[in-house]
Amino acid sequence: MNDFEDGMFKYLTEPTNYKSANELSSLLVSINERLKQEFWDSVSMNLKEELNKKELIVEYERNGNSFLFKVVKSDWKEIAIAFDEELDIGLKINKKCFSKEDIVRIAEKYKEELPQIQNENEEWLCYKKIENSNFYQFSSFQDLFQILPNNRDKFINKIVDDLASFTINALAICDEINKLKRK
Repeated sequence: MNDFEDGMFKYLTEPTNYKSANELSSLLVSINERLKQEFWDSVSMNLKEELNKKELIVEYERNGNSFLFKVVKSDWKEIAIAFDEELDIGLKINKKCFSKEDIVRIAEKYKEELPQIQNENEEWLCYKKIENSNFYQFSSFQDLFQILPNNRDKFINKIVDDLASFTINALAICDEINKLKRK
């Protein structure tokens, strides 16, 4: 141990200090979770504000550490632009409602407009990891420090811009899918 660690050891092993440090340590887990939840709640509010101007509806579901954003138009059925806790963004559809041929044709038609997106999931027509997805996992002290209440605005604005941009670019494909004949 170095001098700093020796000094901290002596200080923190005093009964009152040890008790306080232990209480603070146990609170950090819940504080970190709350930081993440408040961050995504703020993203939801800002995204709603941004996309309501375009007459889009933002639905936000949160259950503990999992969340799902869905962006829809009021007349869309069985399709949404979605973003989830896995940090995937893409088009979520009920593939059982559409013919496989229609889905393949639409996916092929728009693959150039939605680059790096893969079609390999039953619920997702296509999806990809959001840009900077490693940061948004908030797995390090530095990441969590960036989303403290006084620091988080620029990161909220960045992800809202990314989500809104993807949404605007995906509107045409969603409108076309919405017009397809249902099974």
